[in-house]
Amino acid sequence: MSREEFLTELRKALQGRVSQQTVNDNLRYYEDYILAESHKGKTEVEVIAELGNPRLLAKSIIDAENATTEKATAEPRKGMEGQDTASEEFSFKKFKIRIWLILAAAFLLVLFIIILLAQVVAFLLPILLPVAIIFFLFAAISMNRRL
Repeated sequence: MSREEFLTELRKALQGRVSQQTVNDNLRYYEDYILAESHKGKTEVEVIAELGNPRLLAKSIIDAENATTEKATAEPRKGMEGQDTASEEFSFKKFKIRIWLILAAAFLLVLFIIILLAQVVAFLLPILLPVAIIFFLFAAISMNRRL
């Protein structure tokens, strides 16, 4: 089989099953490969024999493109800043909301404790303030007696 026959068969096997860009890229690649190997001293027939059946080669190329296409559609797309823009964005936002709720709950808990302490102090202040004043007066009087 000649290089032209190999490339024609490869084109026929790929045409309509993969994008035209993929067809052109692969035809260009294999033509360059055959020429490069021929320049190294191999005959075109030997190189083509090593490559194998162009239809099997085309099947591999088709499978590879389909796998790449499936992977690209399964993966979330990235936005301009690298953030997920597909289904992962929903779970990321969900995570942000959970953090926000936890922080809000913690803030409300701290605020509740401060208000509770303020009420306890406000309730005890009328009792503790006179007791503290009396205590300091007795302490001052007892210090004066020692001198």
